[in-house]
Amino acid sequence: MMLPNLRISALHYKMCFIQPRRVKIIWPLSCFDSQRLQSLSAIHPCMIQSRAIRMSRLSSNKTVTLLESSGALSGGMNWNKTTHPHSSFNPFVVQSRRSVSSISDILDRLADNSVVHLTEQLLVWTQQSSGLPWWGSIICTTVALRFLITFPFAIYQAYIIAKNEDLQKEIEAMSQRLRYEVYVRAKQKSWDEETCRSKFDLNMRRLVSELYIRENCHPFKAILIIWVQLPLWIFMSLALRNLSFGTEQAPPNPGLSVEGTLWIPDLTLPDTTWIIPIGIGLINLLIIEIIALKRQEIPKRLKYLTHFIRGVSVMMIPIAANVPSCVCLYWLSSCCVGLSHQLLIKSPRFRSFCRIPAIPSDSKTPYRDLAQGLKNKFTQKM
Repeated sequence: MMLPNLRISALHYKMCFIQPRRVKIIWPLSCFDSQRLQSLSAIHPCMIQSRAIRMSRLSSNKTVTLLESSGALSGGMNWNKTTHPHSSFNPFVVQSRRSVSSISDILDRLADNSVVHLTEQLLVWTQQSSGLPWWGSIICTTVALRFLITFPFAIYQAYIIAKNEDLQKEIEAMSQRLRYEVYVRAKQKSWDEETCRSKFDLNMRRLVSELYIRENCHPFKAILIIWVQLPLWIFMSLALRNLSFGTEQAPPNPGLSVEGTLWIPDLTLPDTTWIIPIGIGLINLLIIEIIALKRQEIPKRLKYLTHFIRGVSVMMIPIAANVPSCVCLYWLSSCCVGLSHQLLIKSPRFRSFCRIPAIPSDSKTPYRDLAQGLKNKFTQKM
């Protein structure tokens, strides 16, 4: 169907994407005057409504946004190439630009944050004070922040895990004693099986909670490192992104484009060789396997969580290949520091120095056992 008295070329279409139950079309304001808009509304009354017409701004140009109501879609209107013969392509092609633009908006809002700006100043000050090129300054700053901020939490995590594992024998003995007491009380009061189970679970949770309070080692404290490491990772990534692309308040840092190294001379461009992104994925997977080897019997929920984290590590490879090389270099440096943390905490001397309690699962030759465990795991899969 052709629209009379309406000449629209392909260059007039700024954006077109379909949304759930509506189609969003954005044209320059110059394409329409009030008369043509009324004629279009008369031809397709279900397409244009007064509440669905709004003014917006794209690239500092005035545009008109027409939101097609759900009635147009439910009415069976078939938009194809014959709808607009003057156009060389179909403007109503389904696209995923809404999700991309929303993610970009979220990143822009997060990047315009006082903490992110302070992180930018820290990076610039470190580079200027040390006199290192930007690639060396990024690596040194990453190592310093990870060892000063996250490494103490990694040690505390190892301490909490060791304390919890040391309490398992006491918890097992407590469980056996409570089970016997519930059995005796059930005989006295003629409890059914469901009542016995509920009484046992309720009292067992109370006793275990009291035990954790007594030893000050609640398992939740073992994940405190996540709430420290994740914000640090986000702020550093956004700060490097701002330094690469610039913001409304400050232009891009010129040093990042000329102070790269090896195959990434320009740190504002992505790594087209994929060497660093693949390295990030492999190191993350290695860290996950090292953590998974700590327990022989993994609960089902923890197993699903491990698989999910493995999938995220794999998905990080294409993501890292499309961000500036300075961000990618930071991610690789952070992964390498995290791996060194995991290996250092396994050392018996270091654990003794940090007063981490000795547990039955500790090994006198942890690195040899780790290498053998990884070898056996991958050999069995092959």
